[in-house]
Amino acid sequence: MGFAEPAHLENAAAFSVKRISDAAALRGLISDWDDLYQRDNEASFFLSPTWLAPVLAERPAEWVVLAAYDGIGSLAGLLPLWRRAFRHRVSGARRIELEAAGRLVWSDHTGILCAPDTADAVLDSLAIALNETPWTHLVLPFMADASRSLRLASGLGPDCSVGFAKMPGQNARGEIDRLPYIALPERYRDYLDATLSARVKAQIEAAFTRFVESGRLYIVDAALAPGFPYMLETALDLWREKASASPAQVDRYRSFCLDLRQRNLLSMPCLHEGTQLIGALINIVDRRDGYEFSKLMIQGAAPPEVPVSLLLHAWAIQQAIAGARLEYDLGPGTQAWKYALGAQDRFVHSLIAKRF
Repeated sequence: MGFAEPAHLENAAAFSVKRISDAAALRGLISDWDDLYQRDNEASFFLSPTWLAPVLAERPAEWVVLAAYDGIGSLAGLLPLWRRAFRHRVSGARRIELEAAGRLVWSDHTGILCAPDTADAVLDSLAIALNETPWTHLVLPFMADASRSLRLASGLGPDCSVGFAKMPGQNARGEIDRLPYIALPERYRDYLDATLSARVKAQIEAAFTRFVESGRLYIVDAALAPGFPYMLETALDLWREKASASPAQVDRYRSFCLDLRQRNLLSMPCLHEGTQLIGALINIVDRRDGYEFSKLMIQGAAPPEVPVSLLLHAWAIQQAIAGARLEYDLGPGTQAWKYALGAQDRFVHSLIAKRF
C-alpha cells in the first residue's frame, strides 16, 4: 500500500473484500445482502437490496460495491458506491469520485452495512480496500451512525484529508444535519393524544371534520387507483407550475414515481376538491419492514382556509399506522411544521475525503 497502516487495521486480517461491478455478480449477492441488511440494526431502507439493487442494475459501469467477507466466507459488510470519472472543467485535472450509491436515486440516508458483532473489523477491511482503490474524492453523505464513519475515516491512508464538510441541506457548520421523523404508535388515536400538542390535535380534527368528513374534499392514494397515470401527470404539472420545476426535473420524478409504483414502494395521497387536484404527497413505503419516507409535497391552488399539507400528512400518517409502519420520515430540513406533527431528530453525518 506504500504506507504504514494504523495499528487497529490488523483487526481486518481475517476479512477479505471483493469488488463487485457487474450485474451478474450483483444478482448473486442479493440473498446474502438482504440477510445482512436484516441483521444490521443500524441499516436504513436506502441500504437494502430492495431499494438499491434495481437502481444499480439499470446503471452499469457507474458503480462498485465493496463486499467484506469473514473468515468462513459469510458476507459481513457492504459499501455500495457510485463511481464517476471526469476532468475538472477549469483545471483539466482528472477526478474520480466515489459517492454513496444511494445518491443515484434520491436516498435520504446512506451508510455502510455491517454484521453487528464484527463492525469494527469490517470497517477496517473496507478502509483497506478503499486505500487500494483509485479515487480522488470520497463522499459518504447523510450517514446516521457517526461511529462507523469515524472508524472508516481512521483507516484511510495518510494521503487523504478527511473531514465532515458542508453538504446540501446541512447546518451552518457543515458538520451534521437532522432528518426529522415520527415514531409511530400502534393506534392513530394514540398518535393524536400522546404525540401532538393539544393545539395541533385540535387543528387536525377540525380540518378533517370541516373539509373531509363534510364531503367538500376527499383524499385518495393515487398509487392504488386506476387513474394513477392521469393523477401523476396532473401533480407533476402543478409542481412545474408552482415550484418552477424544470422539464428535466419533472421527467426524472415521473420515471422515479413510475418505477416506485411498479415495485410497490409508492404511496401518493392526493387531495381533491371535486375534480380538481389541490395537493399531493409522493412517499416511499417500505412495506416489509415498516417505514415510510415523505419525499415531495405538491400544492396547487387551494382555498386559503384549506390546510393542504396538514390534511395530507395527517391522512398519510393515519394510513401508515393502519399499515403497522414504525416510522414516518419527513426528510431533510428542520421546518417547524415537522416538529408540530411530532417529529424527533435523527442526526446524520457526511464523511468527505480527498486525496492529495
